Amino acid sequence: MHRYDYKQSISCFAGRRIIFAGDSIARETYWALARGMDSQGQLPHPKDTEKHSDIHITLPENVRLDFFWDPYLNSTGITAAFRAPQEGLKPTMTIVSTGLWHAKNLGEESFKLWKSTIDEIALVSQGQYEGGSPADLIIILPILDPDYAHLSESRQTISPEEVSQMNDYLEHLSKQRYANVALAFKDMLNNIDPSITHDPDALHLVDAVTSIQAQVLTNLRCNDHLEKKFPFDKTCCTKYPSPNYIQFIFFAVALLVLPALYHLQHKGYNHSSIPTEGTVLALLTFGWILVYAYYTDRTHLFGKEHKHFSLEQFWFLVILTSIVGYFTSVTADKDQPFLNRDQTDEWKGWMQLLILIYHYLGASKISWIYNVIRVLVGMYLFMTGFGHTVFFYKKADYSFKRVVAVLIRLNLLNVVLAYTMNTDYLFYYFSPLVSFWFGVVWITMWIKHERNSDLRFLSTKIAISALITTIFTKTPGILETMFSVLRTFARINWDAVEWRFRVSLDMWIVYIGMIVAILFIKASDLQSSPHWPKARTVAVVISLITIPVFLLFEASLPSKFVYNKWHPYISSLPIIAFIVLRNASTKLRNTHSTAFAFIGRCSLETFILQFHIWLAGDTKGVLVVFGPSRWRWLSFILSSIIFIFISWKMASVTGTITEWIMGNQKTYVPVPSAPAPVASATERNTASEDEKVEGNGVNKEDLSTNEHAQLPVPVTSVRNLTFGEKLLRVIALLWEDLRVRTGAIIIGLWMLNLVPSSSLCH
Repeated sequence: MHRYDYKQSISCFAGRRIIFAGDSIARETYWALARGMDSQGQLPHPKDTEKHSDIHITLPENVRLDFFWDPYLNSTGITAAFRAPQEGLKPTMTIVSTGLWHAKNLGEESFKLWKSTIDEIALVSQGQYEGGSPADLIIILPILDPDYAHLSESRQTISPEEVSQMNDYLEHLSKQRYANVALAFKDMLNNIDPSITHDPDALHLVDAVTSIQAQVLTNLRCNDHLEKKFPFDKTCCTKYPSPNYIQFIFFAVALLVLPALYHLQHKGYNHSSIPTEGTVLALLTFGWILVYAYYTDRTHLFGKEHKHFSLEQFWFLVILTSIVGYFTSVTADKDQPFLNRDQTDEWKGWMQLLILIYHYLGASKISWIYNVIRVLVGMYLFMTGFGHTVFFYKKADYSFKRVVAVLIRLNLLNVVLAYTMNTDYLFYYFSPLVSFWFGVVWITMWIKHERNSDLRFLSTKIAISALITTIFTKTPGILETMFSVLRTFARINWDAVEWRFRVSLDMWIVYIGMIVAILFIKASDLQSSPHWPKARTVAVVISLITIPVFLLFEASLPSKFVYNKWHPYISSLPIIAFIVLRNASTKLRNTHSTAFAFIGRCSLETFILQFHIWLAGDTKGVLVVFGPSRWRWLSFILSSIIFIFISWKMASVTGTITEWIMGNQKTYVPVPSAPAPVASATERNTASEDEKVEGNGVNKEDLSTNEHAQLPVPVTSVRNLTFGEKLLRVIALLWEDLRVRTGAIIIGLWMLNLVPSSSLCH
C-alpha cells in the first residue's frame, strides 16, 4: 500500500463525495478517513458528537464526507446513502456496514434478516437498480470480531459463531464477484491479541487500526489515478503502465531476435559480423533474466506484500547463515596470502547475505542493525580501495582498456535495468558508488605513476586526492550544477542530495583501503622487523577489544541519524579489527567457507537483482511467488532459490558479454573448404581437444594438410569496391578500436534518454 498524507488524499477526492452508512463500524472508519484529510486538526472529537446520528463534514477542495446512522440498513440512512444524485457526479465511494446489531438484538432471525439486507445491497452495487449504481464504488465492510472476553453484559449476545456465519457469506459474495467486500479489514486482525486492537469497550477498534483501514480505502480508490512512474511502490489496486518503446524493443530482441539467431547458429550458420554462439547464448540469458525481472516487478503475475520485521526471524536467519558458513568451511592445502581471493570472496558473500536479510525483513527501522549494515557497505568500499590499489601498483596497467573493462563489468546490469525497468541509475546505488570510487583510485594512482614507488610521494597524492574529493562532494552547488547540465543535455535526472549523502557517508574508507594496500605491498619489509611478532600480538588484542566496544557504542546511540554523523570517522575501526582477526593465524587465513565464497562471486548481481526478483515494489515490499500470505516462508524459500540461481547465472553471462564488448573473444573465421585426408577412427579419437581452433572447430592438423587454409584470403583491390563496400570496410576497421565502441555505447545511451517514451531519470 501507499501511505497517503492529507495533501494526497485531498487531491484524490477533490470535488467528490464519500458516503458511509450503517453501524458504529462504518462510523469509526468514517472518522478515520476524515482525520487523514484534516491538516488543521479542527475536526470535532468523535466522542463529543452524538453517536447515533448523521454526520456531515466538508473539507478543503470541496471534499464532502457524509455518514448516515442506520445500524440495520433498513431505514432512512440507507435510503439517503443510495439516493441517486440529482445533479453533479456520483459519490466516489459508498461504504456500508451492518450485522452487529442484528447479532446483538434479533435472536434466531438475525442471520436471515441480515442476509436479506446484504443481498439487496449486492444487487444495487451491481447496477441492478433504477438509474444504475448510485456510486462509483460500493463497498461492504465485514463484521469485525469484538473482544468477546471483555464485552459488556448487554453485548454478550453477539456470538463468534454468528459473526463467522455472516463473514462466510460475505466471503462467498466476494469470491463470486457479487459484491465488493473489504475482507482486509477482518484479515488484518488475525493472530493479534484483541487487547491491542480494541478499545476498552471491547467492540470498537483503536485509532491505529482504523487509520490503516482508512488507508486501505484510499489506496483502493486513488492508487490507479496517481502518476505511474518509478518508484512503483503502490501495487495495490492499480494497473502497471504498458511497456514504452524502449522496453518493447528490448523484449522483442530478447524474446524473438536472439532466440532466432541462436537457433540459426546452433544449426551451423556462422558469420564474422555476428557474435559467437557462446556470446549469443549469454545475451539471450541476460535478456530473459531481465524479462523475468520485468514480469515480477512490473506486472501482477506475482503478488507483493509489505515487509514485516521480526527480531526472532532476524536472529534465526543470521544464525542459520552462520551454521551454513561453518559447515561449508574448507582449509587450503597451501599457505594463502593476506586477504587472498577465497577470503575476500567469502567476506563479500556473508556480508551480502546479511544485507539481504536486512532488506527482506525491513530492518532499517532498527537503529543498531542499520548501523552494522552501514559498516558492511563500508567494508565493500574498503575492498574497492584495497583491491584496485594493489592492482595498479603491481601491474601498472592504467590503460583505457582496463578502465572500460571495469566500468562495464560494474555497470552493465544496472544500466540496462534502468531502461528495461524504467528506473534510475542511482537507484542501484552500490554500482554507481563503487564506479565512482574506482575512478578516484585510478586517477590517484595514475597521476605521476612512475613515482608510485616513492612512499612519501604516494602518501601525499592520496592525501591531496582525499581533500579534493571532499571539496568536490561536500561543497554546495558543485554536484547540483553538474547534475543540472546532465538534466539539460541528456535528460538525466539525478538527486544531488541523495548522491552527496551516499558518497559522504563512506568518504574516508576507500582511502584507508588504499593505505592498507600499500602496507600490504610493503609487508615483507615490516615482517623482517624484530618488533613484528610483538606488533602482531598487540594488534590482535586491540582488535578483540575494538569490535565489542564499537557494537556497544553504536547500539547506545539514540538513532541511526546520530550514528550517520559518526560513521565516516569510526567505521574503519571495526573493519581493520576484523581484517586483523581474520588473518590472525595461519589456520584462519587459509580457511574459508565455500558457500559464502559462492555468494561472494556473484554479490554484485545479488545486490542489484534483489531489487526486482526477490524484493518487490522497487524494494518497498517483498515478492510472493507462491501461495497466500500464511505460506510466506514457503514463498521465501522458493523465491530465494530462484533468486540465487539467477544471480549466479547473471554473473557468468555478464562476464561473457563484457569480454565481447571489449573485443577479447575470438570471432568466427571462415576457412576455404578443400578436400582433406580422411583420418582413421583411432586418429580421430586420440585427437587432443587442445588442438581445436577456437571458434570454428577445425583441427590444427587438418589445417596443416590443407594448402588453401595456409594461404591468406585474397584481398580484393580497393579500386574494384563500391562506395558502400568501402564504407563498410572503414566502419569495420573503426569498430575494432575500443574507443570507438565505447563512444558508440555512450552516444547510444544518450539517444535512448532522448526518446520521449523513456523516463527522464536514467
